[in-house]
Amino acid sequence: MQRSPLHASLVLIILAFMVALACGENDESGHYSFKEWVDSKTSAEICNWMRDKWEGDSIQGAFGVETTVLKIYDDAVMRRISEKRVECRASAKFSRGDDGIVIMATEEDDDGDWFGSLRIVRQ
Repeated sequence: MQRSPLHASLVLIILAFMVALACGENDESGHYSFKEWVDSKTSAEICNWMRDKWEGDSIQGAFGVETTVLKIYDDAVMRRISEKRVECRASAKFSRGDDGIVIMATEEDDDGDWFGSLRIVRQ
């Protein structure tokens, strides 16, 4: 069975797209280093980016109780902890019906990989 040139072109486009996706470190970071990314954004943009990542996620507390972060309010305050770590502190609403404060963090390790964390500091 012989394939058409259109089929071959389509396969090449799909492969190029898959390679481009695989080469991007994160959907937001692209080719930027963590420092360049942080320096290119406002604190509001960074906190909104983190909020979008964590809203709707479930987290498990120290005693095994699971709660879902229903909403993270738009009152986040960013703090730059180091050249490789930023934190945003914000009010949040949880699935158990209570409100609290969360700290969202994004950091870069020595290999250049990015990691995020979320912790509830007050309910």
